[in-house]
Amino acid sequence: MVCVGFPTLLLAVRRPHSGVGTLEFVGDVGQLLLFAALVARALLLRRTDPAAHRRLILLATATLMLPALARWPWNLSLPQFAMLYFAAPAVLIAWDLRSLHRIHRATLLGVGLMVLLFIGTVLLSLTPAVNALVAWVRAGG
Repeated sequence: MVCVGFPTLLLAVRRPHSGVGTLEFVGDVGQLLLFAALVARALLLRRTDPAAHRRLILLATATLMLPALARWPWNLSLPQFAMLYFAAPAVLIAWDLRSLHRIHRATLLGVGLMVLLFIGTVLLSLTPAVNALVAWVRAGG
């Protein structure tokens, strides 16, 4: 996913009328990095903590929803977008509370990072430096 994701993102940014703007670029880079981090951590815990492994893999997969939702043809508001993005993590939190009577530490880690990614994507996409970086990538730099 990561090996193909970055080149695909760069090609999409450079393609005219692709719809990939600064917000999508920042979100896609962030989700690829978060996906890689969650999967790496999950693989390390595969044998020693299977419950954490399963949760991290599920959250890594949910992280990939960011670019998919951003490219839906409907014009979603930011709250609607957030509700869809956090639907799977919310179900996992509910599962943890129902089955464990607490939120598993892997769920806390993954969901916390997803929240940071979501907020960071919105904030970073508003900065002039990131907009200049995306313009440079779009120009073929």
